[in-house]
Amino acid sequence: METTPQPIHPTWDHRLQAVLALLGGEPVPHVTARFGMGRSILYKWRRRALTALQGALTDHRPGPPCPANRLSPFVAIPARRDTLWRQ
Repeated sequence: METTPQPIHPTWDHRLQAVLALLGGEPVPHVTARFGMGRSILYKWRRRALTALQGALTDHRPGPPCPANRLSPFVAIPARRDTLWRQ
């Protein structure tokens, strides 16, 4: 098992390599020893990575979720004042 120099605060690349090693099938004890980190942080990064991948690979409709000029069906449209006084 080779070890890599451990930065005080793991860089993005360091985290990526650790998560890829874990997702590639390397046993957790080997990854934690190789990258010098605890299991809990490794599992947290794996969960974040899988969540980000799921969001990136999910089909989405283009454009905003709701046009800005469309009123919600739950919003009451107030009556115009000038039509209330004419009778």
